[in-house]
Amino acid sequence: PVDTSVGSFQMSQFTDDRNCSRLRTIISHFNVVQVLYPKKNISAKLQNVIKLDLGQALHEPLARDTEFWKARHLLKELANGKYFYEEDSEMCKWPDSIMKLTAGESGCFSDEPLPQYSLALSSLGATVYYLKSCLIERPLLTLQQFAVFTPSEFNVRESGSFPKSGQKLVLDNTTISNLEILQSSAGKYEGSLLSVVDKCVTAAGKRLLRQWVCSPLTDPQLINERLDAIENLLKYPGKVKQVQKALSKVPDLERSLRKIHTIG
Repeated sequence: PVDTSVGSFQMSQFTDDRNCSRLRTIISHFNVVQVLYPKKNISAKLQNVIKLDLGQALHEPLARDTEFWKARHLLKELANGKYFYEEDSEMCKWPDSIMKLTAGESGCFSDEPLPQYSLALSSLGATVYYLKSCLIERPLLTLQQFAVFTPSEFNVRESGSFPKSGQKLVLDNTTISNLEILQSSAGKYEGSLLSVVDKCVTAAGKRLLRQWVCSPLTDPQLINERLDAIENLLKYPGKVKQVQKALSKVPDLERSLRKIHTIG
């Protein structure tokens, strides 16, 4: 997933089941507005996911190799574009998250991708190609906000009847849809659980609440700490309103930082 508003890139590669459950779960946790995919030779299962689960998003099919770059092509483009050179220096500082996906050793760059991450880097290649065609790749890439995205269900452990990942409950796309957490049965935001509980006055707060709702806590201690915090806030409704009023004037800091970086 890529969020161009804050300049963040998340890369992932994994093995899925015959129903594409992991991919569908990832999609359900994000507000996808556009999807890039190869023009030809994609499986019927992936076509079905794009049609049904990403029907509301903009579809942008890309030609293989020339537009949907292979991993090695991406790494060479990043090196030739000098996106990761430090300011006023000839030193190139590659993001650790990208370095971990290549065969380089001891912090040295390599244009040879690790086999287990070649598809992840190829997907990033398609993204960089598309951003480059829109003339916005440099301000986003030079932020160096890259991360290897690990879906929560990858580290699932069974505890009783609830599948858990660390300290959070794993909600797949079917559960999110059936419980109308992000959208109502009519496919709209209004009437969903999130629309009812979202009283946030900042953009960052809204993004965080969405994450919390999609990945609820399971650790009793953390749940009680959150409930105690809410109880304390309810004791001072006047102060809470004052804070809300003040916070409502705060701009989206993450996006503002991206703009500052772009403008210089």
